[in-house]
Amino acid sequence: MQELTELGWIEKKSHETDKRSKKIYLTESGLAIDQQISQAQNDKMKLLFKESGDPLGTNWTKVMTLYAKETGIPLIDQI
Repeated sequence: MQELTELGWIEKKSHETDKRSKKIYLTESGLAIDQQISQAQNDKMKLLFKESGDPLGTNWTKVMTLYAKETGIPLIDQI
């Protein structure tokens, strides 16, 4: 956490009602690096799906849908 703060990627703010706790937020540069990481992950997954012969990730979606139903965790509709 300290390193992320020093890099300027996150900031801590006091909770509005409970001063004992802090909330952590991404800064503008933190949001930018998050978007870069997410894009790189998405690009890699698309490449791997294509290489696997399932470019749309249909099989992955089926597996994750079954997993979400089993665990009760809501599923995101798109990669």
